[in-house]
Amino acid sequence: VFFSIGMHKCNWRIRSRIDDLLVDDDEGWDEIGSYEAQKRWTLSNEELTKTTGEGNAFADSRIMDLAFDYNFPLSYIADMVVSLGARPPIRDNDRISELLDGEQAFALLEALTSLDGADVESMYLDSTLEDVADLMEMPVDALFAACAEKGFSLPHGLQTQLRRDQLTALIAYFEEEPPSSDFNQQQEENRKMRRGFDD
Repeated sequence: VFFSIGMHKCNWRIRSRIDDLLVDDDEGWDEIGSYEAQKRWTLSNEELTKTTGEGNAFADSRIMDLAFDYNFPLSYIADMVVSLGARPPIRDNDRISELLDGEQAFALLEALTSLDGADVESMYLDSTLEDVADLMEMPVDALFAACAEKGFSLPHGLQTQLRRDQLTALIAYFEEEPPSSDFNQQQEENRKMRRGFDD
């Protein structure tokens, strides 16, 4: 049985493991100046003094560079670029200039320079969407479909690290609407078919 939780009659062993996910287990940046100065600084080709020592403009930086330079989780930056208009999936080596226009890039810079990276990191789970599906003992397809219905962007696909509030929303969702037995049967048939192709 792929969905062994009747979430409305939640298996407490599993619920305890889910609750554990929700428990919380720099170099700073000086003020850059005025709005216009920040905007010119963001999108110019002048050398930036970054912790990496690289001389790329902000818009030429990769997602992974920004995560390192600003001490923010990759998941947050990927979430931000999607919320600003980029289409998933997002790769960690994508450059900001490939994903966002100038106004959007500046909005991202404002977010990275106005929030605390440690506070933002505490908002995210360490587990991926696949890990959460395993912990909830349910088909990852059902969890993915629920995320889509709830409007979660999933910038890294099945490897997306959910926010804690998103997991809470999913738990509430499945307490109200657990996947049907027909859905589970279809998933089993799909898995058998995939195994047949792999053999």
